[in-house]
Amino acid sequence: MSEMEASDTFGPTRIVPPAYGARVRAALPPEVRAKFDLLEADASNKLAVVRAVGDRLAEVRATLVATEQRIAMLQAAGSHRYVNLEDEQAALTDEQQRVATLTAERDAATARWQAASQLLDSCRTYLDLA
Repeated sequence: MSEMEASDTFGPTRIVPPAYGARVRAALPPEVRAKFDLLEADASNKLAVVRAVGDRLAEVRATLVATEQRIAMLQAAGSHRYVNLEDEQAALTDEQQRVATLTAERDAATARWQAASQLLDSCRTYLDLA
């Protein structure tokens, strides 16, 4: 018996013996295993891209908040003396544009990763590796 179904209060639960997935994977034809390994690597790489863009986005957002705080301080100090905020406003606009660009890039990368992950999950199910 390679696997069995058990029922509990939450519905059927799939129970597989130890190392079942490894045995099934080892029994795959070399071409199928190689293609599956490529799909796993592709999904992993796409997730790494999502995380890298997310990290960069967090950095730019932190810079944006710092710039907004700096502008607020300069405006408060400006009531007592003249302060030129043009450079700070230009930096703020640039950072807002970078946040928008990185957000769009992250969303596109997330969509690509989700598609690769769904394909990989479908392959795992088809190959009985899930």
